[in-house]
Amino acid sequence: MLDFIKNFISKLLNGTSDEQSDKTQESESLVRQWQFADYVPRIPEIILYIRRQREIPRRQLELTLIDKEDEPAWRVEGIIRSLMKDPQVMYLVTDRAEAFAEMEEEAMEMYGLPFVVLDKTELEKMPGNLVLDLNLWENQLDRFSKIWV
Repeated sequence: MLDFIKNFISKLLNGTSDEQSDKTQESESLVRQWQFADYVPRIPEIILYIRRQREIPRRQLELTLIDKEDEPAWRVEGIIRSLMKDPQVMYLVTDRAEAFAEMEEEAMEMYGLPFVVLDKTELEKMPGNLVLDLNLWENQLDRFSKIWV
C-alpha cells in the first residue's frame, strides 16, 4: 500500500513512476552502448586526423589508450587490434591489466609492436605523444563529426 502511495505521489509530482524512470535509465544506457559501438570503427580515422594535425609521422607515433573499464575487455581488444598497424609503441592504461596480458604477445608476434600495459594507479606521467581516452568518446564524436559529414 505504501508503494502505491509513493508511486501515485511520484506520478502527480513528476509525471512518472519509479518503474518508468528505471526503464528510462535502462534505455538511455542501451542508447549509449549503441552510440559507442558506432564510434569504435571510426577510431582509426580520429587517430589519423589528430596525427596529421599534430604532424606526427607514422613511424614516430607512440599511442596511449586509456581503457574504458565499463566496456567489455573484448571490445577494447578489438579497438587495440584495429590500431596496431600504425604506432611505433602502444600503451594501454588500465585497472584490469590481467584482461589484456595476451595482447602484449600478440602485438609483438603479429606486428613487431611493443605493447605495454600500464596500471592506472601506478602511473605518474602519461606516456606517448598521442593519447586517446576511451572514456571521453562522446566529446571526440562531437569534435570530429564534421569530418564524417
